[in-house]
Amino acid sequence: GVEIPVSFETVGHIAHLNLREDLLPFKRAIGRIHLDKAPSIRTVVNKVSTIENEFRVFPMEVIAGENDLVAEMKEHGCRFRFDFSKVYWNSRLQEEHSHLSGLLGPSDVLADMFAGVGPFAIPAAKRGAIVYANDLNPSSAASLVENVRLNKVGHLIRTFNMDGRFFMPHIIDAYCDAVTAGTPTPPSAPAAAEPERDRSGKVKKGAAPKGEAPWKLPTHIAMNLPALGPEFCDAFVGLYRRVAELHAQGRLPPPPSVSAPISKPKAAQVAAATATATATATATATASDATDVPTVAAPPQPEYSLAMYMPMVHCYGFTRSPPSQRKQDYCERIARAWDFVKAPSAGVLVLDPSKTEFREIRDVAPNKIMVCASFRLPVAVALAERLSPREIDAKRKQQESDEDRASDHDGTKRRGDRESAHTK
Repeated sequence: GVEIPVSFETVGHIAHLNLREDLLPFKRAIGRIHLDKAPSIRTVVNKVSTIENEFRVFPMEVIAGENDLVAEMKEHGCRFRFDFSKVYWNSRLQEEHSHLSGLLGPSDVLADMFAGVGPFAIPAAKRGAIVYANDLNPSSAASLVENVRLNKVGHLIRTFNMDGRFFMPHIIDAYCDAVTAGTPTPPSAPAAAEPERDRSGKVKKGAAPKGEAPWKLPTHIAMNLPALGPEFCDAFVGLYRRVAELHAQGRLPPPPSVSAPISKPKAAQVAAATATATATATATATASDATDVPTVAAPPQPEYSLAMYMPMVHCYGFTRSPPSQRKQDYCERIARAWDFVKAPSAGVLVLDPSKTEFREIRDVAPNKIMVCASFRLPVAVALAERLSPREIDAKRKQQESDEDRASDHDGTKRRGDRESAHTK
């Protein structure tokens, strides 16, 4: 007899199977059995190969039921609608979606670098957080916009369709531009805002747009791209250099959830800045034959340290390391993404395992698990000066060459985490 697989993922009305090769001759019969035993299932699909594209979408075939892959479902009180064949969705991560959104509240701002159709972003906005949600896949980005509308959180979420490495500088620059213009929380451009709709979802005639979320600095950054999450941490190198300039000028509003002011900048730094400003003003006055030297006020002193503006980063990934080495190895892998800097003043940029929360999420395959490292973005990383794109490319190739030599030397495939990342 044929052993019928009983474990499968449910995505709305779709049953998603991953049949072993020896069961493929019986796939149609297996699909019909699942239809008969689960009244809520109308479509059964089988994964035909591994994820091998940048959009995290795997090839599938309908083996029984309706050829309808547009799923509608609810998760933790949120509605989602998407074409399962065109986007990434994993129902096995629903508890992780709840865990991360549960960390957020109305004072938080989530930057979701790889948002998919919104399983982290939508629940976070439902809890009152401002969310900047991005995905490279145009189909995911379109479904994300639709799910924002379905859940009526358009006033709290801005959506983007771009590369994650460009997304982070984009939102930080937008915030800095707003602060420089004197509008740190500006209203959205009316053309990009979500208009009012009636109960059927249609736009009300003559309805004015409601407006989107204001620009603020993120308090949390979600990186749910297990295939390459640690490698994308290079996006944080130098990310806050403009923020640091505004901070030095005393132009940043207080960080969210701050309990009390902490030490101000060193008096010597303030004195040096004051002396420079005074000397410049004196020289200007002398050159113009002015009789009175204007009084130069000291630059405003920031009330809070720059470290208090650094976000928590939640970086998901895969690892094959032995249990006793997983946390250390994963932190080192993240830190390797910070190698692309010009002589950091703080020395080698590292991620301290003792200051990192490390969680094992689920088994993906034999000797391969999904994990998450949560850490406060180090100020030294956020302010470091990046190498040029050409220098980064050369250094990345050198890293891969070094890893290959290390693998040949110790007999292990140390690049396995990266190369096997797409075989989920």
